[in-house]
Amino acid sequence: MKGFYVILVFGLLFICNSSIAQKNEREFRVTEKEFPALAIEFLKHAEIDLDKVKWFEEIQNDQFFFEAKVKVDKHLYSIKFDSLGNLEDVEKLVVFKKMSSETQYMLSSALKQELGKFKIIKTQIQFTNFEMGKLKLNELSDKNSTVRYEIELYFKKDKSKKLMEYLLSDNGEILSAQEIVIRSTENLTY
Repeated sequence: MKGFYVILVFGLLFICNSSIAQKNEREFRVTEKEFPALAIEFLKHAEIDLDKVKWFEEIQNDQFFFEAKVKVDKHLYSIKFDSLGNLEDVEKLVVFKKMSSETQYMLSSALKQELGKFKIIKTQIQFTNFEMGKLKLNELSDKNSTVRYEIELYFKKDKSKKLMEYLLSDNGEILSAQEIVIRSTENLTY
């Protein structure tokens, strides 16, 4: 009977620890020539000045993606493609405190309910499911796409700080949570 309780306790610990995924992400600068042709064509149709794009390859949890980062109308955008060049999403970097007070309240209420105290590090508006024909980055909104919010934040758990990434729907529902694993570098930088 004692063995049963030991197995039960370890099983519950495993379930609790596995409910939050871990995000291992690495980005590498690449050239435009290394980018998939399908992605390049999409960017041309979106009338993005390719000379201003910074090109990246991203490895996230053993999956490969490509990212084109560009500044349009003083906003930073990240356009993510799968390994074949199919569009995944577009993310716009925003300042949380400059978002509408209703959106701030909705998002922070959901996060407070989940975490208690936290400190927001980075906020992005994520756009998906939009008409790909004539995409203009500065025209993306909840009227022509699905809007989600990706928030990176710190919070304390068991006396240690954790860096997390939360994805929330446009009505504040938490869709996913991932702990961001910060890799230690092999080379020391002085």
